[in-house]
Amino acid sequence: MKPISSFVSRHREVLTYLMVGGCTTALSWGIFALAIHLNAGTLAANNIANAIAILFAFFANKTLVFRSPLWALRHLLPEAGKFFASRLLTHILETFALLFLIDILHLNPILMKALTMALIQICGNYVLSKWVVFVRK
Repeated sequence: MKPISSFVSRHREVLTYLMVGGCTTALSWGIFALAIHLNAGTLAANNIANAIAILFAFFANKTLVFRSPLWALRHLLPEAGKFFASRLLTHILETFALLFLIDILHLNPILMKALTMALIQICGNYVLSKWVVFVRK
């Protein structure tokens, strides 16, 4: 049992990020699928899904993953600004990828959403959150 607890404590941040990311991904994917089912276009479905998921992700990452203790507005606003800007960047990259994969190549929307979320959002967002947003000085 000691090797497992040692591994978990050494990699707590990454493991917690993956759990929060899994929840964020499930939320985004579910909203995207629902919006597609309700005949929203690719852009509308992706924008709605990402907006809701990003709000959830900010608070979950701030508190659970990176344990940022800074809640005063002078710290919170710049942190939130960097978080939302980084998410906007990955959102734009994902949107262009989805438009290409779904609307041009006519691939399965749900599978392509899963692929772009894994490659662009989960990996890209972790790097940006760790090295740009929630930087401990």
